[in-house]
Amino acid sequence: MLNAIYRRFWSAYSGYLYRGSFLQTAPEIIPGLDVIIKPYREIYREYYSTLIKIISAPSLEYLKIKFSRGDPYIALAFFDGVIAHISFVAKALSYSEYPILEKHSRAVGPCMTINRFRGKGIYPSVLKHLRACPLGKDGFNIFCKIDNFSSQKGIEKAGFIFKLQYREINRFGFRFICKE
Repeated sequence: MLNAIYRRFWSAYSGYLYRGSFLQTAPEIIPGLDVIIKPYREIYREYYSTLIKIISAPSLEYLKIKFSRGDPYIALAFFDGVIAHISFVAKALSYSEYPILEKHSRAVGPCMTINRFRGKGIYPSVLKHLRACPLGKDGFNIFCKIDNFSSQKGIEKAGFIFKLQYREINRFGFRFICKE
């Protein structure tokens, strides 16, 4: 318990920031894959009973609070009718909180691919769909922890370009993000 509290109020980690611009052409389609991109509230209403089986209830409520402001979207990928991947898309993040971002871009994440669907190219395909939809006209930023190699590979496969390495430091509820 004490370790969880310590990590919550005193932590630091490094990561990468990738940037993806608007994709003019429609991405290739993986057979059996359907991607829907809708506002968070619609997805929450329509798929709550299914999402609660994939994401724990406290995590889902945390994400609901985190994405309640602005104009959040969710990209759901269905593989043969079953939810295979979830990506959250936030409106342009606060520039004062994230000074390393462009002012009008959207941020993608967190992203989750269900274990049994990993290795099928679903994650890069969803990211390509996001880049091709009208939401992406100002581009997307995506954060990735430095030790998450599979996510880095998927991000790069989707055409996102490495922008910089950053360090995030949490001290007693205050978050600082800086270039490394």
